[in-house]
Amino acid sequence: LQEAGVSRDFVDRLFESAPLPLLLVGPGQTIRRSNRRARELHGGSPDGEPIEALLLCDADGEHRWQTRDGRRVTVQVSTSDIFDRQIGGAGLLVGLADLT
Repeated sequence: LQEAGVSRDFVDRLFESAPLPLLLVGPGQTIRRSNRRARELHGGSPDGEPIEALLLCDADGEHRWQTRDGRRVTVQVSTSDIFDRQIGGAGLLVGLADLT
């Protein structure tokens, strides 16, 4: 970040203010961090939850997000592999788009 002239605070604000739900999934497939839109979709913070318990794939191939109150929201999923020492190595950035 420093080489690019970008502060950690700027990246944190960018993540938090993104217009789509974003999840940072760490080793062990646990959600390490969520942004405001992801917390709104979930109905609270999904941080600490296993991603496979909340992001479900139906038999028809559609992805559904399991909200805190038990609703299943159809979502489009985009992912990007990342590596970060703060999360303990390799991780995954997950973007969700609510299709309902």
